[in-house]
Amino acid sequence: MQRARMLGNYVQNLAEKKGLTNAELREALDCQENQLQSFLKGRSFLPFTQISSLADLLGVTVSDLLEGDPQSYNETVVHCMNQFQNASNREKILDIIDEYMDIRDAVM
Repeated sequence: MQRARMLGNYVQNLAEKKGLTNAELREALDCQENQLQSFLKGRSFLPFTQISSLADLLGVTVSDLLEGDPQSYNETVVHCMNQFQNASNREKILDIIDEYMDIRDAVM
């Protein structure tokens, strides 16, 4: 799940730098708001065709997009959890939180 969170975070950062709104991202991806939010929060992946369109829109290669930005991820997503000495434990906790949110969203 870390890769999904890192990808969503990177897309958000690139979109902000380009001044793109969520509405413009949704239009480019041809998806609903809940699908976009799930992707940006790292709870789902997009099909390759959408990843490719997104890379074009953001002005990066598909491989660069999929690589993400580990530094930004650490600074913006997990900064509050950096005191964990074992980064693997930090990611496991984030996975549990994501799974909980998926279940919560499914029953609400």
